[in-house]
Amino acid sequence: MSDFGYNEALFSNISLKSTKAADASNYYVQASFDLREWPEAKEGNEATNKIFWSMKVFSLDSVAVVRDTDKEDQDKEIKRQWEEKEPGRA
Repeated sequence: MSDFGYNEALFSNISLKSTKAADASNYYVQASFDLREWPEAKEGNEATNKIFWSMKVFSLDSVAVVRDTDKEDQDKEIKRQWEEKEPGRA
């Protein structure tokens, strides 16, 4: 039996607001594992190394798919502040 499609999500025919106005809209799609169902996914291993995500987008306008680095940027800033206050802490 194949696990392909397990925990699959399908978003079909979704109308999103136009971003042609001055205020652009951002939409986030986040994928994660429920560790209660698959506790081994917490760390990389032979099973998790084969995981892939695929996304199909059909649009009449331009679409940008980018990685959201806000959390990483916040972590870097916290470490920078720690290091500034107490050198060697970060």
